[in-house]
Amino acid sequence: MKSVIVDIKKNSAAFLQEDGVVVKKKGENYSIGDVVTMNEKTAPKRGKLKFATVAALFLVLIGAGTVAYASPYYYVSMDVNPSIMLKVNAFNRVIGVQAVNDDAIAIVEQLSVKNKSVDDAICSTVTQLEQAGYITEEKGEIMLTTACANQANAEKLALRVQSAAQGELTRNQLQNQVFTQTCAKEMVKQAAQYGITPGKLNIIQNLLHEQVGANANESVQSLMKRYQEQKAAGDCDQTQDQTQDQIQDRTQAQDGTGDNCDGTGDCDGTGSDNSAGNSSNGNGNK
Repeated sequence: MKSVIVDIKKNSAAFLQEDGVVVKKKGENYSIGDVVTMNEKTAPKRGKLKFATVAALFLVLIGAGTVAYASPYYYVSMDVNPSIMLKVNAFNRVIGVQAVNDDAIAIVEQLSVKNKSVDDAICSTVTQLEQAGYITEEKGEIMLTTACANQANAEKLALRVQSAAQGELTRNQLQNQVFTQTCAKEMVKQAAQYGITPGKLNIIQNLLHEQVGANANESVQSLMKRYQEQKAAGDCDQTQDQTQDQIQDRTQAQDGTGDNCDGTGDCDGTGSDNSAGNSSNGNGNK
């Protein structure tokens, strides 16, 4: 179960769990705001606390819990032609959605994904893009990019949202490709300065090794096509794809992946900085 550290006293920390329960655990090297996964079988038992202590802790936790829920922990961008950015908290709930380009404005206006799991948000967005005609049998490759201060969590979330998107496409009898990549969280701010998604910025700077310039107006599909052509010609660094394969192998060995658009939203979030090119099709083949 995922927990957020909301208070630290000497050598013990207070953990706010997803179910709203607060537990205390001894240990060092914790910081307020850290997100950890606790095994329910080994979660520390709650001891009896004096009423005054409980009341004081409750007030602290209310404030800290509210901050933790309302603070972006992940950023997930989706590029088809419309470019959309989701802000996701540590509990994998969407707390904000942004239209990054003009084409995305009408799509975002039709979405109702706030406080939904990131899985459900991805599924809803894919469906809306299909209804608007951006995803059809003939067109509509999807690029999903995750960013997080914890790169391991960005990796795992990248695989999770890819599975959710591909699952939704399959349910709609479509076989469009879904690409995933991760990037450093700092790239989110840099991309905003150019008015593009961090996914597009990552492709331009770290895969094509070019300046933004006119590339900002080029579609992600066009940029990825150029990258694939360069890779085939041996003109680019292929360690990006090797890194992504290692990410997938390691993550699947840990706990597997699968699409989850049923509202449970129980993805734990994993990212290798600047990796790209992982894709799947409607048959689940890479």
